[in-house]
Amino acid sequence: CEQYEVVPNADGETVGQLIGNGMSIKGLKGGSVRTCLKKDPNIPLCLSKFEITDVAKGGADDKPGVPLQATVTTEGDRLCITVTLLETGEMTLYPILRTEDMKPYVAFVGTVVKAVMKLSIESKELFTLDVMKAFKVSIAKVLQNKGLSALKSKDVVIVKVCDDAG
Repeated sequence: CEQYEVVPNADGETVGQLIGNGMSIKGLKGGSVRTCLKKDPNIPLCLSKFEITDVAKGGADDKPGVPLQATVTTEGDRLCITVTLLETGEMTLYPILRTEDMKPYVAFVGTVVKAVMKLSIESKELFTLDVMKAFKVSIAKVLQNKGLSALKSKDVVIVKVCDDAG
């Protein structure tokens, strides 16, 4: 995943990763437009570090800049967003995953509780970001009922996803 971890926050710290190619919008000035960016299935997702889908505007160096922290909808393998167009008539957008708090990912250093849970799913390719988030909520609820009342779904880390093929 590390080669795709190039999304900075306002302080220049890495807070996310690319999940697809950038898309340029040229010739439109002012106003807003709804656009969708395709996720690249060949880019590995660092879901243990970054789980918030977002879009980042490109900088002058053709690299993603600070995430927009905007409302993004998922439509199949695309992230869709309404963006305000720049007066320059040029804008590049990148689909990304980022941390929830816009701060660099920090590995958990507290007491680790290990739990193994199974979710029956035909293929690990069907284990989408939305399914993962719902599964993490379910895991957190089960562990809360076992005495870990302060546990939140964001504290749950899914280490491995396998299907029958491995």
